[in-house]
Amino acid sequence: MGRRSVASQVEEAKKHGMLHLIQYQLTHVPPELFLVGSSKSSSASSTSPGELATLVRLDLSFNQLEGLQAIPDAIGSLVELRELYVNNNPSLKQLPSTLVHCTKLQVLDASSSALNALPQELGRLQHLRVINIEDTPLQRRWEVKGHLLRRNEDDDPLIFSFENSDNNAQPASTTIGSPNKVVPTPCQQILRKLRRKDEREQLKLELYDLLRDKTYRLERHDNSVEASAVLRKAIHSVLKLFPQATEVRSLLRNAERLFPQKFSIQVFEKLDAARVRREFDVLRTATERKKRAADLELKIRNLYFDRIDPTTVEGMVHQIYDHLPELADIKFLIKYAPRLFPKEARQVNGAQIQRDVVALQQQFERERAAAVDKLLIAVKTLYSDTEPESVRTLVSSVAALFKVR
Repeated sequence: MGRRSVASQVEEAKKHGMLHLIQYQLTHVPPELFLVGSSKSSSASSTSPGELATLVRLDLSFNQLEGLQAIPDAIGSLVELRELYVNNNPSLKQLPSTLVHCTKLQVLDASSSALNALPQELGRLQHLRVINIEDTPLQRRWEVKGHLLRRNEDDDPLIFSFENSDNNAQPASTTIGSPNKVVPTPCQQILRKLRRKDEREQLKLELYDLLRDKTYRLERHDNSVEASAVLRKAIHSVLKLFPQATEVRSLLRNAERLFPQKFSIQVFEKLDAARVRREFDVLRTATERKKRAADLELKIRNLYFDRIDPTTVEGMVHQIYDHLPELADIKFLIKYAPRLFPKEARQVNGAQIQRDVVALQQQFERERAAAVDKLLIAVKTLYSDTEPESVRTLVSSVAALFKVR
């Protein structure tokens, strides 16, 4: 179909807000959608953004969209857009990040394309209910990495309908195998992945801005451009060792304590990311121990209430810490304090508490082993025709999901 046919479709879309350009052999989105001004003498209609800003549905499926600007950044001007179909474009590899400005977008179908990435900014779209990336390199890669649950042949497809346009409606979840097992829909899984990535990138930018502008003030550096590039590369290297957003936030709060005090290109080119991680872990453990010390002090006060001199509690905590250096043991002590502390405060002794902690932990281990043995006997009876080693492996994997207490 020729350009005149596309132009007539654009003109028609002004009336009802829906533009269908299916099987037009398009390699890029027609510029008529975004051109400013109007000229009747031109061979193709030119529209101002206001004329198509009310477009609610855009269908570009079954075309040949290809290249970085196949879908231009200007698509973000379609602020009323609710449905976008770019499926069955075999050469389409990416979508513009400006789709984040289409804040009312509810359906995005990019299935059966060469899509290998999604803009992380899409995670900010609050009304997005359907993301279809079925039969794309991105879907296959994310399934291998575990970002998307692998689908069985009997599962619903990766596209979901919604019954109404209630802005407050929550995306539905599906159940697999059991009605009590709620599994996020593919759309929910994708949005979760994108939001995590977006949050991480925002934190990365905050860290870069903090170090560049406040800590090191690189605008004063003799070669600020090179210095900024070296800093950015160093941050990228460090953050590879901080996979969790909570860790990055903590790194951000303690950046001035963990990064070198003074900036030089030579120092940051050789920055040891592993050292930063080690120092972060030491700092985090020390901070956690301080928090647990406060928890332990409060626990002791509650246990003995009016039967203890408040001025002795802090020294009591220090004595216990001297004998329980491991944070896990302190947490265990706080959890089982009524069983581990003596009846009278004057009887509190760090060495004895340490022995009692070890004894109780060993008791729990014995109880757990006994429970697992009983489970193994029951399962062997249930699956008498199964190899014993297979049954043992099954029981071990199941038991790992439970605690005795």
